[in-house]
Amino acid sequence: MENYRRAAAAWARGDLDAALAFADEDAEIISRVDVIEGSYRGHEGVRRWWQDLHDTFPDWDAEVGEVRALGDATLARLHVRAHGGESGAPIDQTMWHLAHWRNGQMVRLSSHGSEAEALEAAGLRE
Repeated sequence: MENYRRAAAAWARGDLDAALAFADEDAEIISRVDVIEGSYRGHEGVRRWWQDLHDTFPDWDAEVGEVRALGDATLARLHVRAHGGESGAPIDQTMWHLAHWRNGQMVRLSSHGSEAEALEAAGLRE
């Protein structure tokens, strides 16, 4: 849980290199952020995800709330606020991250629209 919080804090302050220190070389990011859906792999993929996210939502801000350990995974609730770069349309929503860990490194991170969806992806039920 602490590694997730540290990686999220690095992300929030714009320190991508520090966030990448918590990611496995072959980490997979599965995004479902409205217009940015898909999978990104490896450190270069995480960098592309970062760029895509900030190109689409220049003022992206995700406040980490509750974080729970689920065996080798971490479930985190985030409160996200942003505005579309082109449209200015606001986003103010809760989303869930499911992060899988191996040897202290994140190997997979997926975004979910609800806690139930994230728990199902973890093979659990609410």
